Amino acid sequence: MSEFQNPPVTHDQEPDKPENSVEAPDSYKLIIADAAAVARKRLSEGTLAEKMAIHHGYATYGEIQRIQRLTDDPQIAADASAKIIGDLELQARTARESARVAELEAVATREVADRANFERTIALMQSQELSARLELAQKLAGEDILTGAGNRRKFTADFEAEYARARRHRRPLSLAAVDGDLTKYWNDIFSHLVGDYYIQESVAIMREQGRTSDLAYRFGGDEYMLLLPDTTPEETVTVARRVSEVAKETLLDRVKNRLRIDIETYEQLKQRALETGENFTERSFDTRILDHEGQMTLSIGVAGMNADENIADTELQHRADVAGYNAKYGSGVRQFGKVVAYTEGMTMPDKDIIEKNKTR
Repeated sequence: MSEFQNPPVTHDQEPDKPENSVEAPDSYKLIIADAAAVARKRLSEGTLAEKMAIHHGYATYGEIQRIQRLTDDPQIAADASAKIIGDLELQARTARESARVAELEAVATREVADRANFERTIALMQSQELSARLELAQKLAGEDILTGAGNRRKFTADFEAEYARARRHRRPLSLAAVDGDLTKYWNDIFSHLVGDYYIQESVAIMREQGRTSDLAYRFGGDEYMLLLPDTTPEETVTVARRVSEVAKETLLDRVKNRLRIDIETYEQLKQRALETGENFTERSFDTRILDHEGQMTLSIGVAGMNADENIADTELQHRADVAGYNAKYGSGVRQFGKVVAYTEGMTMPDKDIIEKNKTR
């Protein structure tokens, strides 16, 4: 009898028994129940062969009954029945092994997927870490460590980009060369700590008085540059004067306040060390600056090009530099806190005047 005679069954109903099948003896019921359980499990997976497995079990009962009816020899019937039952047991074991293999394969697949996800996560973390390190390296390569302003390398890159944009879109662009006055004096007389605060607060004032788009750079020592996109030379003079005036009025006080905070913090740490018995390193402060009544000033030279002008990038930087020197030495003597805009034909001050006054 063909085991594919009846149509496949659905998941929620038992298959029909073959027409000539009889009730299975008790001795076969355990085997068939086991095979049927395996078949039902595989039936849920939905393949045609698995759906026919239960039908095959009922067909087997019919084959055993027919053999028993065709022979009077109990041994022949028993041997034939045993062979059929053995085949059924083999099929049951095979089904169980197949299910086990499928389960192991599913576990292995999940493990591979988990490993792949883990490796992807690690790769993503490494990529993010490398990106962060690269970003930090790029930032440090273009940043002045004392002030946080851009350094000369950063200025060169930014100026090239802004100059190209200004020429392409016919927009104004200006520079302001800023110089700290008497920085050597503040360093030598009142210590390098005061000199550092002088530099830091100078950059802070430039940033505060400029627009968000105006960029400050420290070239080294007490030399700075302001880059002002979309700004005419006349507008830049206004910004420069505001920076100069604020510096005259507040720069020294800002430096004094920084030193006072240092002294107060030091005294608090010292008191806590005395109370707790902690080790404490004694430190001395030069406080003479706190009694100084003078001014800390910035000299500024301005140069720029209007939208309709065509000035080479190197010439624009040179003009700002020339204006800066004239702000300090243009009158023949050293000047402080002055703002000078470049005018056509302006030249560098006499070298002897610069040499005579450059240490003051």
